[in-house]
Amino acid sequence: MFEYPVRTLCIPGAKVQNDRKEFYSQLMSAMKTENPDQIVLHLGSNDVFGDVESTLRSYRYLIENLLLKFKSLQIGICGILPRAVNHYESSYWNMSALPRLQRDVEKLNAGIPSLTCGYSRCFFIDYAQLFKPAVHLGRDGLHVNRNGAFILKMTIENYLAERQKVCYIHDCNLIISRAQVLM
Repeated sequence: MFEYPVRTLCIPGAKVQNDRKEFYSQLMSAMKTENPDQIVLHLGSNDVFGDVESTLRSYRYLIENLLLKFKSLQIGICGILPRAVNHYESSYWNMSALPRLQRDVEKLNAGIPSLTCGYSRCFFIDYAQLFKPAVHLGRDGLHVNRNGAFILKMTIENYLAERQKVCYIHDCNLIISRAQVLM
């Protein structure tokens, strides 16, 4: 769909809070090297078991730093996908942790759109509802299956295309030559 390169930066186990995988430094390094016009942050559930407000503050800090350091950057932020039963784990984990995890995911997703408010270069990509019920998740209840990957891809592409169209219509002189999808 796009006429420019798209690169994925995946950092398994990354957290915005208590960043032991050096997510922030890896992201900033990739940003400086590739200097994309647009990125999409696909937030995962690694931060979910923390305090929701603290997690949202960490996300806001990340967004503000990206906008400050990269003056023409457009940032799309995707919500956290719902979780489902993990068929590889014991039933105790599924029965005890899953309801709390789902509540925290829903709280975070409710707060994420507010992170984009007030920033004209930041927008929310809401696709969590497309994964309810969680038929597009794999047997681990966490990662998307092939259909889910296709849904994510198409939803993100449509948001980016629509965003480009809106910017063109409003004559904001945004010419997107490269995009970076960060998951």
